[in-house]
Amino acid sequence: MAANPKLEQLNRKFSARLDQFESEWLDGTPPDIASYLRDSASASVQDLSDLIELDLEYRWKQFSIVKQDSARADREFPQFPLLEDYVALLPEQRREELLVPQLIAEEYRVRSRWGDRPDKQSFADRFPHDRAALEAALEEIDKEFESEEISPHSEDSSQSMLDHSTLIYSRGPSDIKADSPIGVTGWTTFGKYQLEIPLGRGAFGEVWRAYDPHLKRHVAIKFPRKDRHFPPEMLESFQREAQKLATLGRIPGIVTVFDFGEQDGQPYFVSDFIEGESLAQRMEREKFSIEESAELVAKVAETLKRAHKLKLVHRDIKPANILLDADGEPYLADFGLAITDAEQLTEGRSIVGTFAYMSPEQASGESHRVDGRADIFALGVLLYRLLTGELPFRGQNSAQCIDHILHQKPRPPRQIDETIPAELERICLKCLKKEMEERYSSAGELARDLQFWRQTKRRQRGIQIAALVAIVLAAAIALRPTPEPQDLKLAGTSDSNGGFQGSHELRNNGESLIQDRDPDLLGREPEKLLFNHFRNTNHSVWHSDTHQLQIQSPDPAILSCGERTIGNGTISVRVENHGVNTFFGVFWGYRKQNNLDDQTKYRARCVYLDVNDIVENHHIVYCTFHLTYEPGHGLTLAEKIDIHQRIPLREPLRKDWLMTLDFVNARLDEIQIDGSPYFITEPTRDEDRDFTDGQLGIYAHSANLVVRNFISTGVH
Repeated sequence: MAANPKLEQLNRKFSARLDQFESEWLDGTPPDIASYLRDSASASVQDLSDLIELDLEYRWKQFSIVKQDSARADREFPQFPLLEDYVALLPEQRREELLVPQLIAEEYRVRSRWGDRPDKQSFADRFPHDRAALEAALEEIDKEFESEEISPHSEDSSQSMLDHSTLIYSRGPSDIKADSPIGVTGWTTFGKYQLEIPLGRGAFGEVWRAYDPHLKRHVAIKFPRKDRHFPPEMLESFQREAQKLATLGRIPGIVTVFDFGEQDGQPYFVSDFIEGESLAQRMEREKFSIEESAELVAKVAETLKRAHKLKLVHRDIKPANILLDADGEPYLADFGLAITDAEQLTEGRSIVGTFAYMSPEQASGESHRVDGRADIFALGVLLYRLLTGELPFRGQNSAQCIDHILHQKPRPPRQIDETIPAELERICLKCLKKEMEERYSSAGELARDLQFWRQTKRRQRGIQIAALVAIVLAAAIALRPTPEPQDLKLAGTSDSNGGFQGSHELRNNGESLIQDRDPDLLGREPEKLLFNHFRNTNHSVWHSDTHQLQIQSPDPAILSCGERTIGNGTISVRVENHGVNTFFGVFWGYRKQNNLDDQTKYRARCVYLDVNDIVENHHIVYCTFHLTYEPGHGLTLAEKIDIHQRIPLREPLRKDWLMTLDFVNARLDEIQIDGSPYFITEPTRDEDRDFTDGQLGIYAHSANLVVRNFISTGVH
């Protein structure tokens, strides 16, 4: 039969309208589906099916946002339609053409993934004709979910489905299987790259391992799925993903993109091939230990810190997007949903990400508020799941999951597994705070807390081993013959300072020579250089199990954590402040100066926070302390304090805050408060070299606080 030119022209016209239809959805304006369907007399069955599938997908994706919005109930067309609602709008002569098993199954797929999770029996009741074909089509949908590790009718469906479903456009079920031969793609090469085996597939794209015959190495190639139709906007988005990753360059922990091209009008990009598996695959096969979980999340947080510094937010952190190489090192992959600061300004209201790992601002569609703290929330979900084996927010469908994210607190991990350390529980729950301002302000801050916990854990194990060795040695000594008594002398235990300097030297000539190299500055109880013991209101309690320090002192308190040499490195301290007016900071380079009179002089550099919550007046103070030791009176803080710089804080200080000091060539270069940098602008004087060596510790005044972490890196 000869082709009908007029009919072909009408078909092309409707196909063009199909692209226009999707463009309206992408622009955030729901199109008038009724007008499209009523003008479909000449459309092909395939185009009509595509139109209905597309509309079903976009409408049911909104199920979790508007399902309780009564104002939408008066619309002419249902907000969450069934297939019959579409068919009723078609010309009568075309209605039977669309009531086919494949399109019925598409409604089942969309509702199972995004909406109310219907049972298959309800479809058999609604469409009793050709029941065998319908059952087969629904079974194919279930198989598709299984291949994506999604099983909407399994016992743990709420977890597995919401964990793996990423909110990007998906046209419908595919007959491409993960283990299909190369031929089903229609290509055996992309440019110079020879396709070998498929590595994974999502709703939009496929990833294959390929071989570069020129450089003789394996690479990974990602390209849009050939079995689905995508509008130009999505192909442009694919290209932007490649460009974003390419501009990052080679960053440790991020899969590097190094080539981009087109073949038969289809874009593709080439990246490093990571020989290994995804974290999702590893988690299915084995459970991570508590230490391994903390280490993994700390490494991913360090990687995110680098991406965030380049103004790129991932927005889809989850196990499937973290690749582990043969050594178990993590690599962050799939930046398809990542957004830059510039793009955020033009993005409308939308829900983007994977339900189970979405932050509240993502789940509520407030894209304009999303920043790096959304990724930190997702890392909290990941840490929670690694520690407990469960997701913190679950539901029978996306609506319930989003409701839990927005309104319910997660169950504390230690209620699920009491062996989880309290500090890791605190870190995890801090990531999962509903309010962005209450989470970690940066991924680097999260990484530091996790690394500190790991260092503390290792040190505790070392102490246990040392204690065991000491017991063995003590037993061996007890069995040896007792030697003849001899005179014992301690050098330097007394001097003109009434024993002050001598006892200090004895401590530092002994145990602290090794311990002071530990990055955990609270690994042992601090020495109280200046502390008024005679007032009942003054207290200082060091907790040996958690290495935390409680300080309550209306008077000035100076507590030493040992000798340190300042070079190139950082000092970080995390504080939970319960006071209203507080002075708290870090001093270094504390040591005796030359005797000028009968008094002994001491000096130290210090950075402290001057906190006044009554008037919200918070400042960073960089200064030099002058102290004197008078025989019979002890150590006192002189009235004079040389203030070199006083810097107002840009934002009010939180109750739980982190201060980091960065040193370059033994000189203070930068101060960070909760990740926000403050630079030292005063000229550095020659006397700075006088503070390279000496004791390092904590200064507090009018204090009621807990020092949770106190660590040093590159300071020995």
